[in-house]
Amino acid sequence: MTITITLFGPFQAIVDGLEATAFRSDKARALLAYVAAAPDQAHARDALATLLWGEQDDASARTNLRNVLSNVRKVTDSAENGSALDITRQAVQLMPGVAVDTVAFENLLRETDQHPHQDKASCAHCVAITRQALTYYRGDFLAHLYVADAPAFDDWSAVMRENLRQKAVEALHFVADYHTARGEYDAAMPFARSLAEMEPWEEDVHAQLMRLLAWQGQRTAALRHFDMVQRVLDDELGIAPSPELEQLRRQIENAASERPHNLPAQATSFVGRNEELAQLTALLAHTDCRLITVIGPGGIGKTRLALQAAQRAAADYLGPFLDGVFFVSLAGVDSADFVPTAVADALSLTLSGRNTPGREVAAYLRRRQLLLVLDNLEPLQQDDRLIDWLDALLRDAPDVKLLVTSRVALNIGAEWTVDLSGLPYPASAETQPVETLLHYDAVALFVQRVRQLNNAFALTAQTPACTVRICQSVNGIPLALELAAGWIKLLSCCEIASEIERNIDLLATNRRDLPSRHRSMRAVFDYSWVLLNSAEQRVLMALSVFRGGFERQAATAVTDISLFTLDELVSTSWLRVTTNAANETTVSRYLMLEPLRQYAAEQLGYAADNAEITFRDRHAAHYLTMATAQAMALRTNDLPVALAALRDEIENIRAAWLWASERGHTALLDGALDALFDYYEIRSQFREGRHLLQTAFDTVDTSIVDTDAFVVRLEARLGWLSFHAGDVADGTAHLQHALDKARSAELQGEIVFALNYLGAIARLQTRIDDAEALLHEALTLAQASGDRFGAGIALNNLSQAALQRGDLAKAKELATESLIRKEAIGDRRGSAFSHLYLAQIDAALGDYDAALQQFAAAADVYAALHDRRGLALTQRSLGDTFVQAGDAASAIAAYASAARLFDAIGFVAEAEQVRSDLNRLAAA
Repeated sequence: MTITITLFGPFQAIVDGLEATAFRSDKARALLAYVAAAPDQAHARDALATLLWGEQDDASARTNLRNVLSNVRKVTDSAENGSALDITRQAVQLMPGVAVDTVAFENLLRETDQHPHQDKASCAHCVAITRQALTYYRGDFLAHLYVADAPAFDDWSAVMRENLRQKAVEALHFVADYHTARGEYDAAMPFARSLAEMEPWEEDVHAQLMRLLAWQGQRTAALRHFDMVQRVLDDELGIAPSPELEQLRRQIENAASERPHNLPAQATSFVGRNEELAQLTALLAHTDCRLITVIGPGGIGKTRLALQAAQRAAADYLGPFLDGVFFVSLAGVDSADFVPTAVADALSLTLSGRNTPGREVAAYLRRRQLLLVLDNLEPLQQDDRLIDWLDALLRDAPDVKLLVTSRVALNIGAEWTVDLSGLPYPASAETQPVETLLHYDAVALFVQRVRQLNNAFALTAQTPACTVRICQSVNGIPLALELAAGWIKLLSCCEIASEIERNIDLLATNRRDLPSRHRSMRAVFDYSWVLLNSAEQRVLMALSVFRGGFERQAATAVTDISLFTLDELVSTSWLRVTTNAANETTVSRYLMLEPLRQYAAEQLGYAADNAEITFRDRHAAHYLTMATAQAMALRTNDLPVALAALRDEIENIRAAWLWASERGHTALLDGALDALFDYYEIRSQFREGRHLLQTAFDTVDTSIVDTDAFVVRLEARLGWLSFHAGDVADGTAHLQHALDKARSAELQGEIVFALNYLGAIARLQTRIDDAEALLHEALTLAQASGDRFGAGIALNNLSQAALQRGDLAKAKELATESLIRKEAIGDRRGSAFSHLYLAQIDAALGDYDAALQQFAAAADVYAALHDRRGLALTQRSLGDTFVQAGDAASAIAAYASAARLFDAIGFVAEAEQVRSDLNRLAAA
């Protein structure tokens, strides 16, 4: 911008970086200012002449205007943009591109009025824009520019001056109030000072400035400012400060030089909770938040977080707590009647006895600015008298803020909540370096507490997995982690993890500095359990049969729980609720921390009337029926949705399967078998799948006639998962035994299944003749029985056998036919294998472009399904193709990716073979 006009403060025009000073008169400056203040308006020449020379005759006025316009044009002539004014015979207008500070100021303020915020007072965007606008306001509009013999111009400039001044005052109030409300006192100060300069007679402005100084610990400066205001009022107006300002002075004068508090010193360092601490400190500073409740189950760290925030308030002058920060422990207070007395003790307030303790404490707090931390309120909050007293205190003591810790929200209208869960911990230690694990708060807390007992302890290659297991087994509960760390002198991390997983009673200590209710997790849970009524206890026991969380419909089906009771258990911190958007629908999922679940499960075990069997039977029926319903979808285009549904509930399905196996519920197992088999194969979780099927196989009563078909189906699928889990002999034996039984029972579908997978094993072992014999029989039987899924598997494997024989034309014909059939039935995963095999065949034929297209098609499906085995096979074959094409760099990248994927799913032999290829290629 080469021409800039400043109208705030003294008039100034900057042209090409230099101030223009050759104006012939103040009327030349006035004319340019008038036109610049309304840049979008074309000003009639007659109107301008009247504005500045209204007391002269028309001819003289026009002549003077013409001379002034000529002067302004010359003075503002820019080498780049020409003059500041566009002058015609009829009108004068500011040229586009000329910058005017008042215009920028008003445009920015207008932007805040048009911004789509819910509440401008709390809109950070509008504050930023307003702050930018205020940078233009350097003083009153056209300060010191008064034009002789032009009263119309002076009237106009006076109106503009007052209008813009008022806008600046409103903007300063807005920004100062915004930062003050958030405890950002340093940020608010310059705006409050500017207000005091612009409105020296407004006592509210001076009161705000005094508070800001006092709240930052600058008590002496605040009192000096009062003295200055008192002198100004007396000298200029002959009046004294108002009673309200005098009262504020006395309050500041009576406050301690440092913010008083009674906060107990902490023996150990505070670890983690950065996000929650930031949220809590922001609420403490915000003037609109009068009651804040930190909620969560026992041992989650409510008190420690509240104390940390309170310590900041005391030491760093956070929040408007001129009269201090006081901690009130309510442990041991067994009646709401004694809460005011406990508050009085914390405040060192001697009660006179002339009124009730509640009224005396409220009267004392009425004119004080302080923070009360009420710790461990939950045993008392069912008493309406306590809630009534707190509600009245908030109403009658407007400058008192309450910070409460409780496992239950108070449900008062003024309440804001900070909900605590366990500290973050990693899902796995396998793929992360040790230093990364320490970034998780749960790991960092455990390691730090262990080092207090054994300074030589460090996370080594042997300890991370067990440390993560400890964090997972206690769901990151801080107290549980500290109790677990206490055993490090006697047990290794792995032993601690194993003991916790077996029994929460390991989580105990004889430390004397902990209250008795925190010396074991069982004591914590016992303390919380007795606060529940019998109906809530029974529902919680029933809910302990769920694993990994549950949705409301499942809870209702298994436990008959009502929505009201579910909400009560959430509000009392036994359950947590999360929401996820699924298919454009918000789904609520409820979680119980694992130590809480173990405790509730123990109570269920003690219950009479076979309650445990009843609820676990219902749980098994619900989730295995749900898995059964997904079986067909896993082999159609609906596979991703079905896979996601199973993944979300796999922990419940796994628990249901194991219980049904133990109880011999073969009908439920039979229905869910195909869904579990497909899920574990697609997810490449062969060991876990094998374990579940082996458990059922070992427990089912094979002597019962009507389960024979199920046993055959179970053993065949167990065989294939065992083979992929690395036990080739056992897997082959199971498949062969299942085939023999299927032939005896004439189970055509199971014959096809066993033949296909035995054929696949033979092909992988390069027994091509055996493979083709088995696969041709499978194909013939599948076609005869209309088993299109089984036929597609046979065709895919036969195409691979043909490729291994070197018959590329036959291989392509078979793979193409398989692809057509699989696409016809919506078998996406089977289609991906067909694409992969066609890619290998195209590569063998030397058609690398076609091969790459087929590889891409296969990889897209495998990635969408999170099928790591399919992706690994694709990357390995892609590496082979790049080798054939002479692209060594791309081959190395593909082989490296394949090796990582094979490692992740436990395919050790395949990973070693790929690394061998990789090393050979790198050495070439």
